[in-house]
Amino acid sequence: MPLDEFVLVPKETSRGIGQEPCAVTDCGRPRNTVAGRLCLAHVSQHARAEFRGLDLEEFLAHPRVTGHAAPGPCEVVACFLNRVGRAEPYCKAHVQRFYRARRVPGFDEAHWRLTDKAICTTREASLRGLPDRLVAELLYGLMIRTQEGFRSRPECLRPLYDRLRAHQVRRLDEVTDPAAHGNHREQVTMVQTWQRALRLLDMTPETERVKDVWDIAVFGYTGRISFAPILQEPLREAMKVWVYDDLPRRRNKNAVQLARAVIAAVGMLSESLRVQREDGGMVPAAWSRGDIVAFTNRLGYFTSTGRLSAARRLTFTRFVRRVLARFRALGLTAAGQLLEGMPAEFAIAPEDMPDEPADTEAGRDLPEEVMRELCARLDDLEAMSGTEVRVATELLIDTGRRPDEITPSPSTAWNRTPTAPTSSSTTTTRPTDSADACRSAPRQPRSSGASSSASATASPPHRPQVCDSCHGPRPTRKAPSP
Repeated sequence: MPLDEFVLVPKETSRGIGQEPCAVTDCGRPRNTVAGRLCLAHVSQHARAEFRGLDLEEFLAHPRVTGHAAPGPCEVVACFLNRVGRAEPYCKAHVQRFYRARRVPGFDEAHWRLTDKAICTTREASLRGLPDRLVAELLYGLMIRTQEGFRSRPECLRPLYDRLRAHQVRRLDEVTDPAAHGNHREQVTMVQTWQRALRLLDMTPETERVKDVWDIAVFGYTGRISFAPILQEPLREAMKVWVYDDLPRRRNKNAVQLARAVIAAVGMLSESLRVQREDGGMVPAAWSRGDIVAFTNRLGYFTSTGRLSAARRLTFTRFVRRVLARFRALGLTAAGQLLEGMPAEFAIAPEDMPDEPADTEAGRDLPEEVMRELCARLDDLEAMSGTEVRVATELLIDTGRRPDEITPSPSTAWNRTPTAPTSSSTTTTRPTDSADACRSAPRQPRSSGASSSASATASPPHRPQVCDSCHGPRPTRKAPSP
C-alpha cells in the first residue's frame, strides 16, 4: 500500500493518552480507556444483565444511566489527572504504581506522593510538586534558553524535572553537580545555562570586579577570569583594576584570552616575588630592581629547561613591562593607593627584554610524505581544477612560498607594459607601494627530491634571487667598493 493511502486509514484502536471525561451526560469521572468512552463505574453498570444487550448509544440514552460527581484530583502532587473513583486516592496509573511501590520494605506513602513523577501524557512536562521559587527559576531559564535560539524538548525536560522533584531541590543553585544525578549532556547544559542566567540577574560589572573570579558575561564576553595565580593581595587588586580598565578598550573576541595571558604573566612575577623575597612580596614599597632581575633570570631558566618557549618568554616580559607602566599611569602607585610606594626602579627596562626568537618556520612546512603524495597526484589535481591551479601549485612547491605571498593583494594591480621585441613580448611589473613589497630575505626553495622532480621540466635549473617589488636583481650584502 502506498504511503499516501496508508496515512488515510483510520486507526482501529486508540492509545490511552491523557484523560477524557466519561461520555455519560453530566459525569465528571474520567474514562476508563480512551476508546471505551465510559468511566469505570459506568463500565460496570453497562456489564449488568439489564444493560448487556444495549449498544453504547442506547446505553447512553437510557433514563437510568446518570452521571457521577467528579472524584477529585490525584493525590500525587506531580500528577494533574483525576482519580478513577472515591475509593482510590490516585488516578488509574498511580494506583498501579502504588501497588508496586508498597511492596518495597520501608515504603513511605507520604514521601512517595511528594516525589513520584507525573504520568507522561502527550508532550507535557509537569512542574507540579516543585517549590514556587524553583518553578520561577526554571521558567526564567527556559525563556533565556529560547531567546538564545535553543529548543527545549519535552522528553528532555520531563525527566529533569522528575529528578529535581525526587531530590527535593528548593533552588537551582543547590544543584552543584548536574551530571551526578544521571542527567545526560543536554540536561547538564540546560542546568548550567539556567544557573548562569540566574547569576547574571544579580550581577553588574561593579559588583563583579571585587571578586577573585569574574564571570565576564556581565562584560559582554563568555567564560571566566581568575586572579588566583597572583598571590600578593596588593598586586592582585591592582591587576583587577588593570583588567577592568583594559577590557572596554578591546574590540575583538580575543580580549578574554589576552587578559588571561597577561594575568598568567603577572602571576609568574608574583611567584618570583614570593620565592625571592623574605616577606613574600607583600609590601609594594619594598620591591626593587633586584626583584626585576630575579624575575627575568627566572624566565630565562624556564626557557632553558623547556618549561617556557622563547616566544612565550618574550611575550610574558612584554606583558609585565606594559602592566607595570600602566599601573603608574592609572595612579595606583600614589599615596593611599593599592601599590603605594612602588619604586620607579621596579620596571622592565628596554635592555631587560629578551631577543626575538629566530623564526625557522619549520613547524609550518608540510611533511615530506604529504609533499610526495601531492607531487604524485598533480595530474589528478589538474583534471579536477584546471591547468592554472596545477601551475600555481608547482610554483608554490618550487619556491617554498605561500599563496598569500605570491598572490597580489586587492589594493594592488599587475601592470603589463609593452617592451622592445625580444624573446618575450611583455614584462610584468608590480607596484612598489605595497606594504610587503620588499622582504628582508627570500624564502629558500624546498630541497625535497619529490618537489624538485615534480616540475623539473617546467622550471629552469637556476633562478636568480630577485626583489619582490621590482623583479630585478636583489642587492647583495657586500660592502661597496671604494
